[in-house]
Amino acid sequence: MTANRLTQTKEPTSIALWWGALTVILWGISALAGREASPVACAASAALLAAIGEIGDRLRRRRRRSRRTTAE
Repeated sequence: MTANRLTQTKEPTSIALWWGALTVILWGISALAGREASPVACAASAALLAAIGEIGDRLRRRRRRSRRTTAE
């Protein structure tokens, strides 16, 4: 597998794992707080948080890449 192809398969897996982990964490926090939220609501909130995190990561990588090309 080429590096680009590996990245293409790794990224959706990473996002899915973050989404699942955030869903469980949010559901657990709501249960501990005594404000029983539905798993669907937790999954929707987790999807939003995962999307924001991925966008931030891509912007960080783009900025780092542009700094490298500017410095050279």
